[in-house]
Amino acid sequence: MEKTIAVSVNQAGEPVKFSWQGATYAVLSKPVRWFARKQWWSEANHVQRGIGPGVLEVEMWRVKAANESQETGMFEIMHRNDSKHAWHLVRIYHS
Repeated sequence: MEKTIAVSVNQAGEPVKFSWQGATYAVLSKPVRWFARKQWWSEANHVQRGIGPGVLEVEMWRVKAANESQETGMFEIMHRNDSKHAWHLVRIYHS
């Protein structure tokens, strides 16, 4: 599902809100962070040799968030710590 989204973070780098499909979602509780492996086998042609840490891992966050209509959900978002510093919505858990 991976969709690019705009994310605002606090001073600790934790997501506090994000925009998706024309709505803004506010994070309601402390987000959970972990690291996952990139799909290096499909991205290997795009990785430059010797560019340092972060080549094989992406930062993942699971957040509980609500939009302006008070629709809530659990969302997994990914932060690529590469030259683009892009954020992506990976998965939505409906309640």
